[in-house]
Amino acid sequence: MANFNDLGALIARMNRDAGIAGSSVAVWQGGKCLYEAYDGYADLKTQQPIAPDTLFRIYSMTKVVAVVAALMLYERGYFRLNDEVGQYLPSLKNPQVLHSDGRGNFTVEPAKNALTLRHLFSMSSGVISGGTGSECAKRYLDAINAFKRDHGMHTLSQYADIISAQPLAFEPGTHFRYGSSLDVLAAIVEKLSGKTLGQFFRDEIFAPLGMQDTFFRFPSPEHEKRLCSMYRTTQNGLVKVTDMDGNYQPDAVFEAASGGLISSLGDMSKFAQALACGQYGGVKLLSRSTIALMAQNQLCPEALNEFRRGLSRMPEGTSHLEGYGYGLGVRTLMDPARAGSNSSVGEFGWYGMAGSLLMVDPARDLSAVYMMQLLPCQENYTHNRLRAAIYAAL
Repeated sequence: MANFNDLGALIARMNRDAGIAGSSVAVWQGGKCLYEAYDGYADLKTQQPIAPDTLFRIYSMTKVVAVVAALMLYERGYFRLNDEVGQYLPSLKNPQVLHSDGRGNFTVEPAKNALTLRHLFSMSSGVISGGTGSECAKRYLDAINAFKRDHGMHTLSQYADIISAQPLAFEPGTHFRYGSSLDVLAAIVEKLSGKTLGQFFRDEIFAPLGMQDTFFRFPSPEHEKRLCSMYRTTQNGLVKVTDMDGNYQPDAVFEAASGGLISSLGDMSKFAQALACGQYGGVKLLSRSTIALMAQNQLCPEALNEFRRGLSRMPEGTSHLEGYGYGLGVRTLMDPARAGSNSSVGEFGWYGMAGSLLMVDPARDLSAVYMMQLLPCQENYTHNRLRAAIYAAL
């Protein structure tokens, strides 16, 4: 008999110690909810409690939904993992790579390696994100800003075209770089399916599973009222963040595969169970064999080390991703001893920028979803502790 008393105590303690306004967690196994808990507030000023109908920005947990959508097309024979991306996106038919001589001089040369869909799934494509951290990232950012200046906000497919016109940051398959690979992959989903990403999600995933509270844009003002407040940790305590919700408004056009969904604890639990058990409520998204492939590490040794170190917020020399690999859009447990984890080999999932977590263990038909809204998200503190307590309770 499972005993989740320690998990409930852990949730309350983490909220207190990490300065989390409120959070919720659900653990499911074999199609049944074993445990569900809510602690703290969705809004500190109004003292509105976290509740079953509270909605959350799940940010990068959206990536798992996008990967499942792409793999549904893979199972239907629309593409093979080793197909070249240029077969589906002409802008990447002859990819170029940006090279530096280390002295501030840059050249653009044809890629030596083929750019495949597998590289997009595994973030080893060389497609990165716009920013100021490198010359390549600056070129991405300049191109995106130029489009917005001339045309306004872009759609997902337009965004993929913009970044695909820029050079890759490295030879495909040689490195791991967390970026916009899955947005390019999602643009291929749109092209092959003839639907926008949001339409594909609704028709193929959300409606069949009964996920009525998951969307890119608020369906109504009532849904917006149910959205959990976002907070940022500062020296003066928690400060409410109010300027990050533009893409959720009814007139927004960008459906970001890399981080654009809003959802609820219950909805994401249904989705997670469909992956853990191979189906939920009689609805199968993917076969168990494809789910197993999704949870296989896809990175070469150098890229694997970059994945573990590059996404860590732990002190130098350590990583909360030790023992994990990166599969098709998800982190996956390879070595429990190295990870210091009591979960199963092949346990996989991903998290969101504001602290949400999706965890799937097909070996035990087990899944868990954790929701919170805090920046920075404290995943190095919360997520490993949650997994340890969940497995200990079973």
